[in-house]
Amino acid sequence: AHGNVIRNSVFTANIQDDVLTDSSGQNILSNSSFDRTAVNVSQAGGSMLVKYDARVRTLKGSDGSTAVSSVVTSFTDGLGTETAGGSTSSGYTNYTSLPAHTITNASNALTTGGYNAYTVETEALSGYTASSTSAILSEPNQTVTIYLVSEEANAPGAPTITALSGTTASIGVDENSNGGTV
Repeated sequence: AHGNVIRNSVFTANIQDDVLTDSSGQNILSNSSFDRTAVNVSQAGGSMLVKYDARVRTLKGSDGSTAVSSVVTSFTDGLGTETAGGSTSSGYTNYTSLPAHTITNASNALTTGGYNAYTVETEALSGYTASSTSAILSEPNQTVTIYLVSEEANAPGAPTITALSGTTASIGVDENSNGGTV
């Protein structure tokens, strides 16, 4: 059969395959733990789409410890963009289910084309520039952390550091009024 979804399951130390799909259609293994080499797609044309849940935590401040609420984040891969929604007062978005890779009968022990790389982005926030980072989804319930950068740290007139040959310098860094460093 195809069109089946296995969600939030753990497969370990089974006598035969952890998961067997004997169909020429697609089944989905969603946010589950399993031995990559114990998934078997036995039919030509059949596939197992592996998806993982991911969320974003957005932080700011000179030490990166202040949670940011109500900032919208998105996950973008080669197929499109999925919005994770706004962050809560603790800086976390809700989990979003995203494709990680596909297993076919030709790639039972591999990840077809490798893991799906995502660019995770936050929108600009008053006093802070938009920020992004890369993420590879390879396990259930992943959290990607993004640190917002103060616009004042990048503003004209912000201090710069120049390296001088053979010179040792001590530099003090203070938090500016937006919680960023300059």
